Amino acid sequence: MQARDLATPPNVMPPRSFHFTTAEPLPDLLAVELRPQGEFQLGKEMKVRGTVRREGLVRENYLVSFSADGQALKDTTITPGSLGATFEVEALARFESGGAHFLEMMVDGEDKIKEVNESNNRVHLPVQITETLSTKLTVRPNPFTPNGDGFNDEVEFNFAGLTLENPTLHIFDVNGISIYLTDRHSGKRFTWNGEDERGNAVPPGVYLYTLRDHGNNVRSGYVVVAR
Repeated sequence: MQARDLATPPNVMPPRSFHFTTAEPLPDLLAVELRPQGEFQLGKEMKVRGTVRREGLVRENYLVSFSADGQALKDTTITPGSLGATFEVEALARFESGGAHFLEMMVDGEDKIKEVNESNNRVHLPVQITETLSTKLTVRPNPFTPNGDGFNDEVEFNFAGLTLENPTLHIFDVNGISIYLTDRHSGKRFTWNGEDERGNAVPPGVYLYTLRDHGNNVRSGYVVVAR
């Protein structure tokens, strides 16, 4: 009979070694603050600055997006490791009408980054634009009567108070056909004498105007020619 080694119990497996891996904690991207770099004025471009904080490790690119009244303004791509844990992003905004408006900054709006908390990725900034006489375009007289009698023969477009660098005035008929275009103004005032670009008197009626700066529409409305 073969002798049994009594030091090793029967049917006992040798000890195994186990290796445990700890899951990497999820990061968090926070839209901390959104603030203007000055006072908003009607028709004036203003810089806004947003603060973003990153908690944890982010391995993919993501976007920081700005919008005004729901319309996209600017997207900035953030590359991992390119900025510190807290950083700032800027955009330009301009409002063309008075009243209540809002700006928004959204961090990772595409949801590319899986985060601890997805509810802190946006911040809003309410903006109130007060339209005063100094920031309105005044059009007077309206109607006007270009009949050569020396009284209300011209209409004046006064844009005093608006910050415009390269303004132009464009007049159209009700069918959208161009009637008159000029960049000549004096003392922040355009005038129109009721003639087209060839010097012909336009017939009585309603005419549309647009005041533009660098090709961007700043103000628009209508003026009435009465003869």
